[in-house]
Amino acid sequence: MPESSNEIQSATASMNNEDQNTQKEAHIPGSCHSTSCPGNVNSVCPSELAVKGPDGSVIACKSACLALNQPQYCCTGAFGTPATCPPTNYSMIFKKQCPQAYSYAYDDKTSTFTCPTGANYLITFCP
Repeated sequence: MPESSNEIQSATASMNNEDQNTQKEAHIPGSCHSTSCPGNVNSVCPSELAVKGPDGSVIACKSACLALNQPQYCCTGAFGTPATCPPTNYSMIFKKQCPQAYSYAYDDKTSTFTCPTGANYLITFCP
């Protein structure tokens, strides 16, 4: 499951890099919620998680699991359950920027959205 979190964080970071002033929002039709990421993860990315471009600017922000490969950040081993793997300082950085985004392996309560009408999603990136 941490790989999914990594992918979302990397995608969020990449989207934020493309247009740092644009709110990204997924509109889900029917009785489903809309979700968004109004923050700029790259602007607050800790140096140990930062991916830098040729000019030295932060172009993406890795998850702590990907960057540090430690069980407490990957929710593996002794940290492999929701009870033993709470949010970390790193995941909370992502969560603060994108409150509705999945920020670590067990971030289900505020970041899992399902639709009773099926999986027919329209994702819109606002200019």
